[in-house]
Amino acid sequence: MDYLLINQLTQSGKSQLNENKILDDLKDECKNVNVVIYNKINFDDLTRKLKPTDRIILVGGDGTINYFANDYIKNGLRCNCYIYTKSGGSGNDFIMDIEPTGKLLLLNPYFENLPTLIANGQTKKFVNSVGYGLDGIVCQIAEKKRKEGKKINYTSIAAKLIIGGYKRRNARVLVDGEEYLFKNVWICPTMNGRYYGGGMKCAPDQDRKSDKVSVVAVYGSTRLSILYKFTKIFKGTHTKYQKNVKILEGHTIEVFFNKPCTLQYDGEIIGRVLHYKVIKEMK
Repeated sequence: MDYLLINQLTQSGKSQLNENKILDDLKDECKNVNVVIYNKINFDDLTRKLKPTDRIILVGGDGTINYFANDYIKNGLRCNCYIYTKSGGSGNDFIMDIEPTGKLLLLNPYFENLPTLIANGQTKKFVNSVGYGLDGIVCQIAEKKRKEGKKINYTSIAAKLIIGGYKRRNARVLVDGEEYLFKNVWICPTMNGRYYGGGMKCAPDQDRKSDKVSVVAVYGSTRLSILYKFTKIFKGTHTKYQKNVKILEGHTIEVFFNKPCTLQYDGEIIGRVLHYKVIKEMK
């Protein structure tokens, strides 16, 4: 049996494709489909019903994939799990990074060695990125807008904060134990994939199938200058500004700010974080 897991909260509760259109689009791919509303079920109960020959087809964006990845690992799923590549969602960085050609993408290989985030006593797996600094606050504001049913424009939110709202921090970064210090930090995310924030190519050389992650420090510069440089992140050409951008790779990343800041992982928020740690196991 195929289980179609639909997240009704995708796109602020306004799914781009309705259930019937999805089923019609997948009529040649799926047989004997059981439609399940993901955000209204007990996933533990569902997993007890699954057989190795069953398939799960996920419908949703990056946040949905994150939820599912943590459920997948927690329950030790053995059946094949897919993402419907036309799912929509307010963020689709995973799909953008993989660049699938078909309607269904097998997720299992991408969940084999996900990095672990530790922050404020919480331990989570993440799929795309951990954002810390300006990007964390952007996600916090975007989440508020989502709950209010308003349209979300991550670029616009970020631009307003850069112009005059975000207070830069100083950062101490440890990469596999080696220390780096940065002043006037705008963002200091750790990337498992190349993209985050709805299409920003933050870590152009990051390979999510490797056993390393990339930490990206963007620091210094004036507000107007950094606003211009931020526009280059969408194509990944911000890396040429070596006086303001530093990308480091490692298995264990720790980032310390001198003042608390909001953190996001795949769009999920953790407030008032002074320090976070990311671990990706060696293969």
